[in-house]
Amino acid sequence: MTTPKAPIAVAAAAAGLASLEDWGAESIEATLRNMLEETELSARKGFQPLRVAVTGSKPSPPLFESIEVLSRDVSCAGWRPPQPAWGRADLGSGIVL
Repeated sequence: MTTPKAPIAVAAAAAGLASLEDWGAESIEATLRNMLEETELSARKGFQPLRVAVTGSKPSPPLFESIEVLSRDVSCAGWRPPQPAWGRADLGSGIVL
């Protein structure tokens, strides 16, 4: 998922979830819906990148419950804004392909 808004959604969600005290599906949903309002993203543009970050796939089980079940450490571990495939290979010469 490499839409221009994906990095914003992933970074804002990770920040919001990092400070969440009650790790339940309802609290996770409220936090992520608040993130949508703050970033002015639609649910589709805000939640789809999170589905990919959490499950590795666009189609997924329910998002909030998946995040809850996976736990805070697993759900948010390594969340980085999605990168296009062509921007990942560092050839060691300062050139990134």
